[in-house]
Amino acid sequence: MTDPTVPPQPDQPGNWQQQPTGYPQQGYPQQGYPQQGYPGYGPPPGYGPPPGYGYPTPAGPPQDKPSANWGWAIAALILFWPLAIPSFIYASRVDSAWNTGRAAEAFDASRQAKRYGLIGVVIGAVLAALAIILWIALVALFATAVHNLPTNFPTDFPTFSPTS
Repeated sequence: MTDPTVPPQPDQPGNWQQQPTGYPQQGYPQQGYPQQGYPGYGPPPGYGPPPGYGYPTPAGPPQDKPSANWGWAIAALILFWPLAIPSFIYASRVDSAWNTGRAAEAFDASRQAKRYGLIGVVIGAVLAALAIILWIALVALFATAVHNLPTNFPTDFPTFSPTS
């Protein structure tokens, strides 16, 4: 029986394998792990697809993308523009937060965009209603003032003649 830790000697028969004819083997023999031949390109079997490009995957069941609430932002722009500005800012953050995997931030931005848009619409509607009421009151006041004007104007005005 031969010891597996002792390398084979050339004088022992059967220890040398027949070399193929042609060019002799050159270079150093391969050391380290044996090279495994995988068919084709790609990762070896057993490896899954690459992770989601470094972004964390959300825990729990998949959620639908939140609305950016652009409609509330546009309505606030028409009715009360000072609150439309933060509504547009938060609405623009929804898609970028959702696409980078920050679902909680996307839902928060959606909620803030709707809040500012809705408050802007309510304030704008109240101001528009007050403006309409004020306009109607002014028209009514003007109409009563015109109605109460005297109708009998004096026709004999004193004449003014320059003295010479």
